[in-house]
Amino acid sequence: MLTSKQNNALKIMMALSEEKVIPVRDLISEVSLSVSYLESLIAVLRDEGMVKSMPGMYGGYALSRNPASITVTDILSAFSASDTPYPVVRALISVSLKDLQDSAQISKP
Repeated sequence: MLTSKQNNALKIMMALSEEKVIPVRDLISEVSLSVSYLESLIAVLRDEGMVKSMPGMYGGYALSRNPASITVTDILSAFSASDTPYPVVRALISVSLKDLQDSAQISKP
């Protein structure tokens, strides 16, 4: 079972794009999280090299790498207390963020 931090981190990563910066207010609306909680999760994702922040009036957040190079395991492991990933995390090692984003696009009406 995923923790709430892992689940919310996946939501954040799904909402981000490598090509454009997503303003904080839009990201908050998309993932339905408070500013402080969102920023605490983003800080971890940024420290792991998956997210970059852009300051200023047109600032916000974007993926720092191609979504095909970020695995679901990368995201979940960033919020795991143990260095040894549990079976669910290990099973997702070959699933990239791009795969997840593509499958979400297919399932949208």
